[in-house]
Amino acid sequence: MPRLFFALWPDDDTRKQLQAVMQSIPPNIGRAVPLENLHITLAFLGQVNEEITKGLEAAANQIRTQKFELKLDTIGCWRKSGILWLAPVDIPEKLGLLVSRVNEVSAASGITLDGRPFKPHIALARKAGMPPERDQIPSVIWQVESFTLVESITHHTGAQYRVLDSWPLLN
Repeated sequence: MPRLFFALWPDDDTRKQLQAVMQSIPPNIGRAVPLENLHITLAFLGQVNEEITKGLEAAANQIRTQKFELKLDTIGCWRKSGILWLAPVDIPEKLGLLVSRVNEVSAASGITLDGRPFKPHIALARKAGMPPERDQIPSVIWQVESFTLVESITHHTGAQYRVLDSWPLLN
């Protein structure tokens, strides 16, 4: 069974901005996450069978939330996991609403979520040490216009992500 998650998937402009952030990080800070894997997880669903996947996709079609701007302007590192991350200082209300809707769709499909509070972030590097100072990295301004359902495929070289479906947000 595939491992799935709902995510914000960067458009080309946002990915270019993220690349600039990645280039501003000292190379010895950790093992960089491949640029094509950068995303914000909205809800991790775990292993999901085909029937539930179809139900999730149909239910996601009914999510009606608005587009929003997301400013990624702080960097940090979780010491225990060694994840270097980029995140917003302020979480837009519309992002919180989208996460609530995604969680409702997931629960209605019979998926038990982990229940941890939502902390939007993009993992930039693994096995990381001290993060650079906040003022040493450029902010990323992301015009969020859609959300996605993504499959995580694990290889011995690391994870590969494949977008299964995408839904636009409203104006």
